Amino acid sequence: MSSPTVPRNCLFGINVNEGPLYFASPEFKDKFNLVTYDENIPGSEIVNSILYNLCNVFPPQEDIVKARINDRSLESGLRATWNESGSIWSSFSLAMNSETERSYQSSFVVKINNEDSENTQQYTRDVIDFAKSFGILCILKLVPRETKPGYMVDIISCESQSPEIDRFEILPVKYSGYHPLFNFGHSIFKSFDETRNILDLADRHLTLPEIKKLKHLAEEYSKKTSPNKSCLSKSIYCCRGSGWCR
Repeated sequence: MSSPTVPRNCLFGINVNEGPLYFASPEFKDKFNLVTYDENIPGSEIVNSILYNLCNVFPPQEDIVKARINDRSLESGLRATWNESGSIWSSFSLAMNSETERSYQSSFVVKINNEDSENTQQYTRDVIDFAKSFGILCILKLVPRETKPGYMVDIISCESQSPEIDRFEILPVKYSGYHPLFNFGHSIFKSFDETRNILDLADRHLTLPEIKKLKHLAEEYSKKTSPNKSCLSKSIYCCRGSGWCR
């Protein structure tokens, strides 16, 4: 098991329909010369709400098969618990030690619709109990800052009697690179549905001609009554910012 990559030292993102929202600590922002949003931040529903981040127990770089299985299980559990009373998004953290040394880690973000300053302690306990049932060692609680855009982040232990491990801020930032998912060899997709979802995401963020062709192929398969769904996912091994590789 592992704890999440700490957003203080990485680029943190939430995947919404319009595209990923990126956040970074002031130190990380300055180190990589990222520009913050002063206004007109996309995804106002998210940036004005309390959020909880639950990270994949098995980092993909250690065991991609376990990571994928755990992602599906964790998402199913989150949706079974909060799909009717909140919103759930996939998210990620990207540690960038250098241009070549980068570590990507998947996670999920939960917003509970009626959470406010009066009932937030109970909801936090509920999320902690849920996380413990999945073997997650700690969660991140993101609370909107009062004076300007961004969050105060609490790293909360799911096991300690003194739960708050750390507290820091993250700011909404502009990131001009490819979605981090497409930069790494661990981007391997084990099912047709997962492959098609990744192609949809890629189509919004990349301009590679292969994307359109693969999306068309995926749609053709989906129209058939008994498509051989394993063929497409087996043919796509990874997607990188520099192109496709097999």
